[in-house]
Amino acid sequence: MTVRNIITRVQQLRREAAPDADLVQWISDAEQRNVREVIAPRGEEHAFTGYTTGDMQKETLAPAPYDGMYVWYCCMMIDLKENAQDNAGTARGLYEELFERFAKYWIRAHAPAQTKAGSAWFGI
Repeated sequence: MTVRNIITRVQQLRREAAPDADLVQWISDAEQRNVREVIAPRGEEHAFTGYTTGDMQKETLAPAPYDGMYVWYCCMMIDLKENAQDNAGTARGLYEELFERFAKYWIRAHAPAQTKAGSAWFGI
């Protein structure tokens, strides 16, 4: 999903959405967590430095169906900013669920290939 698509979905869910610059920063924050907690620990290099308002057409790292995590992260931040604790808790739960699913997907998709010796050991 592109940064612009995420912002559009957030604006559909939250009437009092934050300015685009805030939303882009929050999308960057969520992406930095993906890199820091999922990608980098697996030994993969990724030179993510954050999104700017000039990056509206860039695709995020998490593909569908996990890309909704960025939407829920932004909704959570809006709710916290507006002191809507119940809504923030719901948005956080949805964000964390998608983050966990993304992490599991990334680990599966980027697992090292088995060697022939390893395959023989497991009787494959």
